[in-house]
Amino acid sequence: MHESGLKNEYDATFFDADSSLSHRLSALYGIGSVGTATFVIVPQLYLLFFMTEWLAIPATMAAAVLLVPKLWEFFFDPAIGAWSDRTYSRWGRRVPLMLAGTVLFAISFTYLFGPPVVGSAAVQALVMGILYLVCTSAYALYSVPYITVPAELGENGRDRDRVIAWRMAFVSLGVLLAGVSAPLLVDLLGGGRDGFATMGLVLSVAASLCMLASVAAVRRLPQRTSIGAPLPWRSQLSLALRNKAFSRLWVTYCIQLIATAVSLAALPYFVKYVLLADEEVAVLFVIRLQDLSIGFSGRSKGSRRNQRNRPLATLLEELRITIGDFVRHGRAEARRQDDLLRKKTESQIVAH
Repeated sequence: MHESGLKNEYDATFFDADSSLSHRLSALYGIGSVGTATFVIVPQLYLLFFMTEWLAIPATMAAAVLLVPKLWEFFFDPAIGAWSDRTYSRWGRRVPLMLAGTVLFAISFTYLFGPPVVGSAAVQALVMGILYLVCTSAYALYSVPYITVPAELGENGRDRDRVIAWRMAFVSLGVLLAGVSAPLLVDLLGGGRDGFATMGLVLSVAASLCMLASVAAVRRLPQRTSIGAPLPWRSQLSLALRNKAFSRLWVTYCIQLIATAVSLAALPYFVKYVLLADEEVAVLFVIRLQDLSIGFSGRSKGSRRNQRNRPLATLLEELRITIGDFVRHGRAEARRQDDLLRKKTESQIVAH
């Protein structure tokens, strides 16, 4: 590997000629991650803000709207996995649910940021909760079979590595595009409910087209038709949780997701009420991604020195970056406010 001039094993896998899959087909499969990243990032970044600021839903109700679908996913995702394992069609096991999830996602995500207006805040919260629950279910219908596909590509590990490499590349691209385009679209379209509604429509169409492209790719991928009788999902969960390393990783990952979700949800409020600017969300999102990329790079180097503490190091670094971002920007804004107050006071003194 060193003789070929490749930097690491990932490079060798990605460019390996032994893979029977073309880069075009692998990329077509991977582009579906742009759609999944859109669902993950945009509601995390803007849904809470949209509900409290533009739909006048109290914060406690809005928080419940976000919480219930996440709890639903914990039970719904394993059920979708079992359903997909038992699906048989001329398109394969994964395509029918992926296609259904894509269609349902396109409709529900559009209405998520363009909901019907109803009378009271409680009823409006109920409508938003139903829409978000449907959208979350649509995401699960697509994503659970989607991420299962590489494991069924036969015995050639190079094929699996290649499609996963393309998928992860499009995850990074999707996160960047979703996090930047959503606030830019809202600002360009004048903000308000109309701006959010049009943003939801545009991103829904773009994400759904990416998801449909991956559905077409999955139909063409050489998958194994049978992997034996699947275990009940309770048995699968019990088997996974008995793996102590996996359990630690799973708990750490959940905490990391919570930290990331909280920091993203707070970002629009921070921009509006601390920075007193409504057009800096996209900029701060890019800064946030840059901080994370630097943190991940440092964690990668540290993890090679200490494999056992990788999950704890990941969690601590994520929390450090999240807290550091808000402290740093908060101090900068405090200095700016102090300067404005001092100049105003000096002007008043001169006037008198």
